[in-house]
Amino acid sequence: MKKLNFLLFAALVAIIMSSCKKDEVIPVIIEDGYYVTGTASPYTEALSSKALLKNGSVEGANYSVAERIGMFEGFVYLKPGVALITQKFGTVQTTWGIEKAGKKTFDGTSDRINAVVDTAKVVQGGAVGITVTTEGLYHIVMDKTTKAFMLIPVKNWNIIGGATPAGWSDTELTKKSLNAEGGEWEITGLKLKNDKIKFRYDKGWKVPMNLDVNVFTNVSSLNDATKLTLGATDFPFAQGLGIYTVNLKWNPIKGYSATFTKTGTVAIPDPSAYTWGIIGEAVGGWSADYKALTKTGNVGYKYTYKATGVVMVAGQFKLRRDGAWDNTIGGTSSGLTVVGPVTAGSDNFIATTPGTYTVTLVYDYENDTKVVTVAL
Repeated sequence: MKKLNFLLFAALVAIIMSSCKKDEVIPVIIEDGYYVTGTASPYTEALSSKALLKNGSVEGANYSVAERIGMFEGFVYLKPGVALITQKFGTVQTTWGIEKAGKKTFDGTSDRINAVVDTAKVVQGGAVGITVTTEGLYHIVMDKTTKAFMLIPVKNWNIIGGATPAGWSDTELTKKSLNAEGGEWEITGLKLKNDKIKFRYDKGWKVPMNLDVNVFTNVSSLNDATKLTLGATDFPFAQGLGIYTVNLKWNPIKGYSATFTKTGTVAIPDPSAYTWGIIGEAVGGWSADYKALTKTGNVGYKYTYKATGVVMVAGQFKLRRDGAWDNTIGGTSSGLTVVGPVTAGSDNFIATTPGTYTVTLVYDYENDTKVVTVAL
């Protein structure tokens, strides 16, 4: 009986303690960092995680991503008002204001965006912020080394890359929604094939912070479209040829993510009767095909063609189908890989070393990818 009473008492104590824990107020932990604050911030918190800038990166050698110490950037939704930067370090908060505010206009040339960008110099302890006149999404960049500050309007998002019909030209997505809690852009009925993809805003690759430093305006991922980051390697789309709905989302805390939903198929012409030939100054001139490539086999829609004894001199050449100019393979062809002692020029292949070669074409008609190999 005593044991039973003890168990009942222990259970009652556990219930009381559990009830107390439920009523406990759990403190909100605000991490150290740089926050966008001021009257332009749409958030009720003085320091909102939705307006926290992250460690910045810039364009490195060969378009690589290079972390820049002392630079902070992020995508933040703002309303009309004045924006400041507040630095939190432990219990200490420091305001960063601006001076020498101005504007820079970029016209879309030299890989830059097409937009007017607010620029300024950041000042530690400054009380004067930058004026925001238009509500919307902004890419904000602050660099402590050069004291540079940029407020870049994000006017549109575009999909670009060899997987799209437009190749490395922009296809704009339609804005479905955008507010302080997130954004969504989408395009329907888009034909895609297995190839590379990126997303970029304002139809450019970068914004120059100064003569030596370029900030990325594109997002991608090496292998995970749900975690897109600035300047990352081209995303390898591999869901196959088809018609897709492409959706891009922005979350103020998690960042950007994309989904590709297949909604239809694409009819593929029968390539069994196609012939391919070599033509150009490297093989005797542009008036007629120098030699035909022989079809050596196929697996489904992936065909292999080969020509042996191809005598080449230094010069340009390309491959064309059925002796016509409306279907050719040259230096800028989408989905093309070139192997051997040739380079890809603006429109043609360029043979650099005279010799007698075997030329092989492997053409995957389903995904519109081509591999041209030139070998001794």
